[in-house]
Amino acid sequence: MTSGFFKRFQQRYLMGITLGAMIVGLALIFFSPRILIVIPAGYAGVLFRPLSIGTDLGPALDEGAHLVMPWNSVENYDMRLQTVEEAFNVITRDGLAIDTSIVFRFRINEKYLPLLHKNVGADYLKVMLNPEVAAHAREVVAKYDAEGFYSLYRSQVQAEILAAVRRGLHDENSYSAEGISLVEVDDILIKGIVLPPIVAASIERKVEQYHRLLEFDYRLKTETKEAQRKEIEGEGVHGLFAKIGPNQVPEYLRLAQINATLALAQSSNAKVVVMGGDTKGLPLVLNAEGDKPAAKPAVPPRPAAAK
Repeated sequence: MTSGFFKRFQQRYLMGITLGAMIVGLALIFFSPRILIVIPAGYAGVLFRPLSIGTDLGPALDEGAHLVMPWNSVENYDMRLQTVEEAFNVITRDGLAIDTSIVFRFRINEKYLPLLHKNVGADYLKVMLNPEVAAHAREVVAKYDAEGFYSLYRSQVQAEILAAVRRGLHDENSYSAEGISLVEVDDILIKGIVLPPIVAASIERKVEQYHRLLEFDYRLKTETKEAQRKEIEGEGVHGLFAKIGPNQVPEYLRLAQINATLALAQSSNAKVVVMGGDTKGLPLVLNAEGDKPAAKPAVPPRPAAAK
């Protein structure tokens, strides 16, 4: 009896069941991209429920596969460390306009990702972060003159801009309450500074004069040391003559002449020329070519005798 009931049921409703299954299957195939959401590695998703609460302010969806209703949507955000380079025009304390390139690295605070999506949106870099960095960069640079910003205080300016940006993101503002940082800025680097040509040339001349002054100081110290050396040398010679006595000075000078002549005679390109006719004269060594004997003059051959 039961088999007969199922048989009659199939005969009556088989077509409807088959058609319904086909419709459900086609619907699943059609809505599968909206039902099965895959969040890539390093990303997080924010769920939007248009039929109920709107943006889901609960925990963000982690990377991986998630099943959601087809009428809901998910917005993915890159949660990894990101690097952005922007060019800004700033004005220094002395009123000069300078173009500077600033690089900053940041990451989204995953805890407040739904709030970022609701209050700012996916274009948060252009809407929130870039204006914050630009405003605080101009505020900090305005406390320094062009030369100091360019050469001396770049690291200090970077640290002050970073602290100001972090403080601006953490304090109460138009997109978050006090104590909530939607984005965490890791560091800020001033990559390039373009000064006006006149200012750049002035700084280069100043640096050139500074190094020239260092060169003069070094030369002055060298001359001072040379004067000290000559003074010590003179004291040594005076002490030597005082020690050997005035009667022995001629003999000492003669010994010094002999040593100098011997040193000169040992040169490979010297020859000896004897000057002076007494026993006290010393040889003078001048420009010879070593121990090579002088070449003998060529003797022309005699003509053969006629036979």
